[in-house]
Order: sequence, then C-alpha cells, then structure tokens
Amino acid sequence: MQSKLIKISFGVLIFSFLFSCASVKKLIPKEIRPYQEKKFDSKLWIDGDAQTRGEMAKDLLWKKSPSEGYFLSGKTETEILTILGEPSRKTRGKCCGAGGTSDDEVWLYNIEVEDSSNSKTEIKQFQLYFTPGGKVDETRIELWDDKNPDYFPRIG
Repeated sequence: MQSKLIKISFGVLIFSFLFSCASVKKLIPKEIRPYQEKKFDSKLWIDGDAQTRGEMAKDLLWKKSPSEGYFLSGKTETEILTILGEPSRKTRGKCCGAGGTSDDEVWLYNIEVEDSSNSKTEIKQFQLYFTPGGKVDETRIELWDDKNPDYFPRIG
C-alpha cells in the first residue's frame, strides 16, 4: 500500500512539474527578431509563425504567375492547402461588386505585419476569398472584422 502511495505521489509531482513548466513558458516573452520582408516560400510559410508569414505576405499578395495573373487567383482549395497549409480559420464574407452581393467562403491566415507609420508590428489576416466554385477570387491583407465581413473587390 505504501509503495502504491509513493508511485501516485511521484506521478502527481511529475505532472505538477510539467504543468508548471508549460505555464511558465507563457510568461516568457516571444523572441524578438527584426522584421524583414522576404520572398514567398511555401515551406517557410507552412512551417513558420505569424511573423514569418507576415514577412512574406506582401510578396505573396502581389506575386504574379508566368501567365501574368496573380499567383493565387483561380487556385482551388486543394492547391491552396498544398501552397499555404491549413488556414488559421475559415469563415464567410460578403462581396458587393457589379454582379450584386455574394456570400463567399473566406480563409484567414494570421500574419504579423509591420505598420510603416511607426515600425511596430500588428496581427492581421491574409484573406483568401473563394468563388462558389471553390476557386480563389480575391486576396487581401486586413484585420478581419466578424461584425462587418463585407469587402469590395480589388480593381486592377
């Protein structure tokens, strides 16, 4: 009986130690590294954190394919999963264009971008809007607003 009590106590002690280590990790500030814009790299995007993704977001947003269209435009959900991995969140957004209002699927990837006015970083979302046929129609970098999920298509 005493042996069993020692084993239980030892197990509780180990569990408490591991739990306290996990809690302490949350108190340690994130490693601060300089924000540096870089070219898009699919593997780095998938494996990276919000800052790594943010550093590549502008390049990805404006990247052109060999046919001179935007790189992500017209890609299917399966292709996007291969290129960018799973989104941070999937939701819906409303588009108000010349064709009327549509309710589109939107994939959000959390990114950390630098605010050019004060050189501080902020969390935004790399947003992918899908047509009812499941292809990317629009991309943008903005803070997602659940209360106002409307957007206007980019022109040009």
